[in-house]
Amino acid sequence: MIDDIPDDYILRDFLWAHRAEVLIMLMKEYTEEEQLRSIKAAHEKKGRIEGEKIGEQNTLVIMDRLMSGETVEELIQAGFKAEIVKSVYERIQTLQPSK
Repeated sequence: MIDDIPDDYILRDFLWAHRAEVLIMLMKEYTEEEQLRSIKAAHEKKGRIEGEKIGEQNTLVIMDRLMSGETVEELIQAGFKAEIVKSVYERIQTLQPSK
């Protein structure tokens, strides 16, 4: 690692003089397990964000179809989750003015 540092690198002499300490520090700082945990967390966050976007899009589709006259049952038969369809339907009902 330290052997690969270019000769003209400003800290090369310092790092070379303290190479044992530098290598120990690097090994303590980097572990494969920590790296994998970090990568996993980043992917989980990305997955949650993408999942939320899909959920929002599905909610809008359900809302549009309910407002167009489709029934809760028809949407459930079309493959939408019953609890989501019912929740959107109830929300629409609370937003519509009373007659």
